[in-house]
Amino acid sequence: MTTMLGLDTSGALCSVAIYRENRIVEDTRLVDRMHNRVVLEMIDELCRRENIASGQLDAVAFACGPGSFTGVRISAAVAQGIAFANNALIYPVPSSLALAHAAKERAVESSAKGVLTVIRSRKKAFYLAGYALDQGELTAVIDVGLFEGDDPPERLKLTGWVVVGDEPPWREGVPGLGYDAEPKILASVVCELGVRRHQRGEGLDASAGLPTYVLGDSPWRIPKG
Repeated sequence: MTTMLGLDTSGALCSVAIYRENRIVEDTRLVDRMHNRVVLEMIDELCRRENIASGQLDAVAFACGPGSFTGVRISAAVAQGIAFANNALIYPVPSSLALAHAAKERAVESSAKGVLTVIRSRKKAFYLAGYALDQGELTAVIDVGLFEGDDPPERLKLTGWVVVGDEPPWREGVPGLGYDAEPKILASVVCELGVRRHQRGEGLDASAGLPTYVLGDSPWRIPKG
């Protein structure tokens, strides 16, 4: 019997979940950049509530990014530490994929052709990834990348799609592109995706539980002059 911990601290929310016996329980809070102060306490409280003792976790899934630079590193560090301590397998879950799955049912109900996940990196810079929808199933068709500026990426054909996550400044300038503010990255979804990978035998050693960084994404700039 698998007992899996799910984590996400990659955005504004701090979310933890536990999967056991085909049941997922979750605790999610808006903590205003206080993830490092509350995440371990939240995990302890959830384990106590579910009568899970130290050493009973045999799998850990976490949202590995992209997202907040510090937040993703917190999630990876906590997941690694717990996995090492419990001799557990680890499952890094892309944040964009978790967000797309959180939006899937709502997008299907609205007859969207696909889901564009948008996660803010910094002002006017966003991580984008795209998933086509066919009979309720997601297929990745736009690899995660960093897009900057006020203008929409010209190469993306998004008529009939819906944006989820952070709304970019150019969204209204793309004909036929909707927006749904409701879906969020939650530990329950991270856990669900981790369980699927566990069932496929895709578990990793704790040392492989690393954050995902997007090529070319750095807030540092060479000073002019």
